[in-house]
Amino acid sequence: MPARSVLVDTAATSASASTAGSVLSAEGPTHEALMHEGPTHRPVPRVNGPSLAATPRGTAPKADLPASSQALAADSLADLLRNAEINALVDDVLVAFVQAGIAVLPIKGAVILRQCGTLPWKLADLDVLVHPGSYADAQCLLESTLGGRLRGLHHQESSWTLPSGLTVDVHRKAFHYGRFRKLERALWDESQVAPHLFAVPTYILPPALHLTLLYAKATCDALAPTHPRYAALREVQARLGVHSGELTRTAKRYAVPLVGLGEGAPGDARSSGPKPPRLPWTVGTLAQSTNPLAYVGVKLRTRLRRALRLPSEQLSSPAA
Repeated sequence: MPARSVLVDTAATSASASTAGSVLSAEGPTHEALMHEGPTHRPVPRVNGPSLAATPRGTAPKADLPASSQALAADSLADLLRNAEINALVDDVLVAFVQAGIAVLPIKGAVILRQCGTLPWKLADLDVLVHPGSYADAQCLLESTLGGRLRGLHHQESSWTLPSGLTVDVHRKAFHYGRFRKLERALWDESQVAPHLFAVPTYILPPALHLTLLYAKATCDALAPTHPRYAALREVQARLGVHSGELTRTAKRYAVPLVGLGEGAPGDARSSGPKPPRLPWTVGTLAQSTNPLAYVGVKLRTRLRRALRLPSEQLSSPAA
């Protein structure tokens, strides 16, 4: 499917951020129709005062709590304030992309926070996906129009810090080194226009596909099945109302392992318990081994033993 184009309404360029918008797709609703219906989402108000980076933690915990509980309460409060601050700054960035005529697909935590109203982890930045052909234009926009400063550069993504303190990660591909290519192609093809989720109509992923993307990201990070991120993903799944059957079918279609989706998964009639991941044999796996050559030898001997159906003792060590 060809990439969807963004048609910018030049008359809306001088409008405020709350009413700025354009026709994001020729097949989608018009800007006039969207503005006539009126927004249904009320964004979180901006956090007044100094930057949260300079705000000390431990703002008035209860005196009757133990020290460990006070620390947890302070961390939770700081995370909530940080998420609220980022949530209030996201609209300005998306409006700038739309006005510049750059198709943008926000992904990961910022979208889930706006959809659910809460996020089970601390939001660090805004992740957006752009078409590879618009990647250079997106970088110029962040540097010249939004006054961003380059923090990090990768051949598939770049990270920018804006004067407001918001960090924006621009991706031209969601995965590195060609992983999950079928899922990569489906991100733009299956995206939908959300008229009122942000200040302007914006492309977003369907909930089941977005969760599949997050599971694929966790697989690329080679996380253990008991990692807290999987518990957070199950909580997000419950808040979005995604049935486990739908998530399983979507993940199977794009060959994404649902690691950690076992006992207690929403919508499951019965639980089979978490299963260990079947990760591909990659260079990253070898780099994590303490002795890569010994690791390769064990893998090769195991595969050869299975192919020849020999006892493990016959291939445990080289012949004298």
